[in-house]
Amino acid sequence: MGQSYSNASRVFRGSVPNGLPFTKDLSYLKGFIMVYNYIQLAVKKGKLEQIPLLFCGKTTLEDMRTLRQLVEEGLVEPPKYLPEQFRDLNALSAWMCFSNFLNHLSLDRIETDYANIL
Repeated sequence: MGQSYSNASRVFRGSVPNGLPFTKDLSYLKGFIMVYNYIQLAVKKGKLEQIPLLFCGKTTLEDMRTLRQLVEEGLVEPPKYLPEQFRDLNALSAWMCFSNFLNHLSLDRIETDYANIL
């Protein structure tokens, strides 16, 4: 009888076999955090109109000032289609403000307050 060969392969999603994350995953996470911080700052400074510009195409955060200027000059159109969660900027702003509030809570104080129940 002939030999049997298997075409099966193991796919690791989210980490390599020893448990460390893929470099690509760390890069995506860094980008997510940078965009999150940009949105937080836009909300804090009352510049909600700049948030949809993140969806003008392949851009970097470093492009945002130039992109805003080009939109203001009428040389670039703002994005026509936005993800649902970015269509209502007032709601997004409310969530980002709430998130900012939660980020400033003291976990040490919460731990003390919950010591008798946790």
